[in-house]
Formats: sequence, structure tokens, C-alpha cells
Amino acid sequence: MREIIAVVVGAIGIATLTQHAVAQYAPSVPASPGPGKPFQAFRQDDYVCQEWANQQVAYSQQQAGNQAVGSAVAGAVGGALLGGLLGGGKGAAIGAGAGAVTGGAAGSANAADTQYYGQQRFDGLYQQCMAGRGDAIGYQPPPGYRNDGGNAGPGDE
Repeated sequence: MREIIAVVVGAIGIATLTQHAVAQYAPSVPASPGPGKPFQAFRQDDYVCQEWANQQVAYSQQQAGNQAVGSAVAGAVGGALLGGLLGGGKGAAIGAGAGAVTGGAAGSANAADTQYYGQQRFDGLYQQCMAGRGDAIGYQPPPGYRNDGGNAGPGDE
């Protein structure tokens, strides 16, 4: 019985540590200062918009962590019950360990999906904030740049 409790407590501890290891999002979209905006003002906008977008998606990050914890605990308990039914005390400890690993893997996969969609949501919020503050989103060519693919037309020489 002690082995089962130790494995379940260990699974909860590991899952809880991984829950708190989720880093904040960072933009995966390019942004640049709007026309005539000083770079220092752009940097301030970038900071404000990243903080704001991270606050908006914090709930989904918490949900991803909760899924990992819940899956690991459910796997450990289910494995312990199954192992106990099949092999007594040692079987319960082995089952709890196997269940914790399997549950942790399932929770980790779910958390990764949540992290992916959270990044997309973060990027959308970040872009809205930056555009609202007058900054440019995406790659912006320098002023006067002409992209004609290297083919000058008549009168372009």
C-alpha cells in the first residue's frame, strides 16, 4: 500500500512541476515600428502588447497544466487498481507506475495541443494590440522599395 501511495504522490508532484514549467508566449509574427514611430516607442508597445496578450491566454495555459496533472493522477490511480486486482500489492505499485507514465504522456500530449492553440490565440491578440497602437505587422519593405522581380518594364530604366 505504501508503494502505491508513493507512486501516486510522485505522479502528482511531477505533474505539478511540469504544470508550473509552462513558459509565457512570445510573438511568432514579425512587427515593426509604424511610419514615423521612434524605435523606443515601438519597444514599449511590444512590451505592453506581449504582457496584455499573455494575460488573455493565461487561462488556457492553466487548463493545459490541469490536464497534465489530472491525466497523470487518473493514470496512476487506475493503474494501481488494475495492478492490485491482477497482482496484489507489488502489482498495484507496478500498475500505478505504469499508469502514471501513460497518464502523464496523455496529459502532456493534450497540454501540447492546448499550447499550440494558445500560441495562435496569443499571436492574434498581439497583432491586434500592435496594430491598434499604430505599429506595422508582417514584413514591411523599406520606403521606396520596388519589387518587380528583377524585370524592369518600359520606361523603368
